[in-house]
Amino acid sequence: MRGLLVLAVDGLDWPALRAEQAAGRMPQFTRLQSRGVQARLAFPPQAAASVAARWLSFACGMGPAQHGIAHDLLGHADGLRLAPPTAADLQATPLWQHAWQAGLDARVVGWPATAGTRIPASAGPGSLCVADGFQRPEAGVQRAWPLAPDAVVPAAARTLVRAARMHPVEVTEAMLAALLPPEQGLPDAASPEPDLLSAASHAPDLLSAAPLALREATATLLARWASVHNLGVHLCEEGAAPLLMLRFDGLPAWRRSAAASGIATGQAEAGWLAWLDLMLGRYAALLADSGHLLLLADQGREDGSAGGMLVSGPRVAGSAWPAMLPAAQALALALGLLGLQPAAPQAGSSAGHAAGLIARLHAAPLCDDAALLWLQTQGVVPADLAPLRQRAQAVRAATLAGLAAGDLGAG
Repeated sequence: MRGLLVLAVDGLDWPALRAEQAAGRMPQFTRLQSRGVQARLAFPPQAAASVAARWLSFACGMGPAQHGIAHDLLGHADGLRLAPPTAADLQATPLWQHAWQAGLDARVVGWPATAGTRIPASAGPGSLCVADGFQRPEAGVQRAWPLAPDAVVPAAARTLVRAARMHPVEVTEAMLAALLPPEQGLPDAASPEPDLLSAASHAPDLLSAAPLALREATATLLARWASVHNLGVHLCEEGAAPLLMLRFDGLPAWRRSAAASGIATGQAEAGWLAWLDLMLGRYAALLADSGHLLLLADQGREDGSAGGMLVSGPRVAGSAWPAMLPAAQALALALGLLGLQPAAPQAGSSAGHAAGLIARLHAAPLCDDAALLWLQTQGVVPADLAPLRQRAQAVRAATLAGLAAGDLGAG
């Protein structure tokens, strides 16, 4: 691949990654850093509860008050149902659309607000969009699961996406053993380059010791990451697209499961960081000398600390960077690596734009009692609607608070 590869990892703990690197256990990351630079990535505290708001602040170069996504869920017209934002809800132009408008091939996998994306006619012929959610099986589905109609554009790529997906039931005991925390029986990785596969011989002991919830969470996260990685490797090997953007989700949920199982936060993720390092090595091998890799971590630790960013590639090492880079400013960096001009500032104030979004939220009240009664008689909703009402109200309140905070992407 000769272009820009963007790898975004939800909840990646940048300080923990650097600590593993200092201990000599991130050799691929270290090699990439030798050809690049790294910095902390500052996401606004007001967006801490929303993964979508954070990543879209990077992708659009502006905060939620401008791009319009301040929560991971949006209310439907009935005021009760909630769903992730789609491309139609995004009020700004993300990085992949900038590339398409410039006539480039751009491929985006697993990013928020991409369901229902329309690739413009100006885009390169190899352009592709795979919406977030393709990697997450529906509840209760045991092996195969349907792919949403608007999840893949163009539709001809649906066969490729189905083949790339991995279901949690396909995760083997040896795979689990390589990722369970040390407290669950994983041998202490004392060597500079630990071999994940060496844990396979310890699989029976590991699986009998690990709580069922942690085992299920580990299988779920591995399947999600593998689905994105399988598709990413295939697209890299084709080598045609100047821009490929992959997002790996689910690590914060796994971290909470580990904490509930009594695993110390500082020692829980060694297996995942080793897995990430191997993945970085694979992508580094697939990138040509002229290619760039951009690794992004969002807020990482749930105490609100900043994430991080590594840019690796030709003519990057030795660049003068600030120690802390606002996430929204990183769009200009990515556009520059693609040879495109930074996007012009959006006309109008963010406060005025946010006011319009807030007004629309206020104009869409929760579903009235008469409509709810009809839904109940049709068997569409449960008899006790209090939990649904409370959740819808909480999402609305969080969204209003995020929009009212102003231009969160300004750093």
